[in-house]
Amino acid sequence: MKPTLFVAGLGRCGTSLVLQMLDAAGMKCAGKYPDFEPVEMKSFSKPVDTSWLKSNAGSAIKWLDPHKVRVATSEIDASVIWMHRDHHQQAKSQAKFMEALLGVHLARSDISKLKNQLRTETKLALRATRPLPLHVICFERLLSEPAETAANIVQFLHGTGHQFSHDPVSLMADQVIPRKPKCMPDLSIEAFLVEQSRC
Repeated sequence: MKPTLFVAGLGRCGTSLVLQMLDAAGMKCAGKYPDFEPVEMKSFSKPVDTSWLKSNAGSAIKWLDPHKVRVATSEIDASVIWMHRDHHQQAKSQAKFMEALLGVHLARSDISKLKNQLRTETKLALRATRPLPLHVICFERLLSEPAETAANIVQFLHGTGHQFSHDPVSLMADQVIPRKPKCMPDLSIEAFLVEQSRC
């Protein structure tokens, strides 16, 4: 049986993009395009149902905030892709998202506090993924070198038992919309992807 693949990180780090890449390559992903966020992976009050995880063996599953969303890592066969993003840009992206969805505007000082919080929570979240095999992807490098990053992902997956029936690298790289790594001022990419999902 193939192991589960967790695509993990803190919010606004590129986990959705990696899942879109894996989906394009033909890998089964839990949840729906474009965000791939199954409700089973959103509870802070109780651990994720291990039987649900086992029923999705071989799939890619988004795992946001691993230090808060608890997974019994010792009870399943799994590996982890961890998404890292520059904390300042990630904090700005989180602030933008909160303002768009909740109408909450964060001052510059609040964004600075959020950046420091991300730095602290990253350590806690990475600790929560142990002892699973871990492959780290830098969001900035993914945008600047999509084909090379896709090839590294495929190589990591081969090492954990995942195989593709064809060469997936170009299919995966094509999912990366060319852009600069700095936080964009709006949610135009997210809106575009949602519209694509309706086609």
